[in-house]
Amino acid sequence: MKRISIYLLAVMTLVATGCGDDDESGTSQLGVNQAKESMNDFSEDLASDIIDITQAEGLDAVGDLFSLTELSDPFGGRLAVEGKAKWFKEKALAFKSIFIPKHLKNGKSEDAGFDFQENVGVYNWNFDEESFEKTSSSGQIIVINFPTEGSITNNAQLRITAYEDELFEDEFEEYAMPTSLAVDLAIANVKLVEINFSADYNNEGVPTEGAVSIFLKPYTFTVAFDDSNATSTSGSFSLKSESETLINSSATIVFLSNEKDEVKTLEGMVTYRTMKLEGDIDVEGIESAGEVDYNDFITLALFDNNAKVGDIVFVTEIIDEEEDDIPYIQYADGSKQRLEDVFDEAIDELEEFETEIEDWGN
Repeated sequence: MKRISIYLLAVMTLVATGCGDDDESGTSQLGVNQAKESMNDFSEDLASDIIDITQAEGLDAVGDLFSLTELSDPFGGRLAVEGKAKWFKEKALAFKSIFIPKHLKNGKSEDAGFDFQENVGVYNWNFDEESFEKTSSSGQIIVINFPTEGSITNNAQLRITAYEDELFEDEFEEYAMPTSLAVDLAIANVKLVEINFSADYNNEGVPTEGAVSIFLKPYTFTVAFDDSNATSTSGSFSLKSESETLINSSATIVFLSNEKDEVKTLEGMVTYRTMKLEGDIDVEGIESAGEVDYNDFITLALFDNNAKVGDIVFVTEIIDEEEDDIPYIQYADGSKQRLEDVFDEAIDELEEFETEIEDWGN
């Protein structure tokens, strides 16, 4: 359990390996009061950014669309909602579930792919029937007109401008996975959402490479990964608000073999506004040490505008009658503050947002 926790933390923070050899002489370190103020500002900024993101204009429209597609599939079928590759596979299925039917045959689910060209046309929400109806088969794209919550007209428009998928088969079923997707959503002719997705898969239908860009006015999220290399996996993530970059990160996981079940090193970087986390991890050392003090193998430091805020250290605590290694920020005077407490407000906002998304369509 301890190893799993520590590796999840390392991957989620996209720790930079190899930076420990850099000459940090001359790097200033903030005093305790300054450092704590910096951490408080960091937490408040993060919570504020999360709140702003959850109130992005595009989110309400996405929620409205989810609610309607729970009632009626525009194409007459039945919808079904089904870290790297796993995340991309889940997102591919989630995107597909908004508008791609999963038909039932003899009581069993049948997913033989989606014929984009066959479904080109315009679909309008019928208020009387509470369902979508196809009103035109012209054009080269799919257009779905629907109402936002409380509207008595179809004031929102979803355009599916490209879609391709690939068929896979396992011992239970044949199923399709999207390889490319391009959609945008507008309300009153103002574009609030745009999604561009692409992925390559292996013979088992597991993504080996993928990229997705999601615009939720005014935010743009981009995620990419590449698992095609024999002994490594790389990924990147960024978040922008209009032209301002809030988060930028990249990481590479190097494995001991092409089985990719044992990690050798973690390499990467992550920045949030003026804050930067960097350090190094000796993964092989952790694996071979048996009973281990992670502070002997993990060196992490947090910087604000290149001034050191403090070191990340791990304290073994008993939680639910089990030992766990908890990350703390350690300041210049040796005092410590639990990171979970620092980010408590931001965590609450994220959990509330997650609950809200889970309720879409219910």
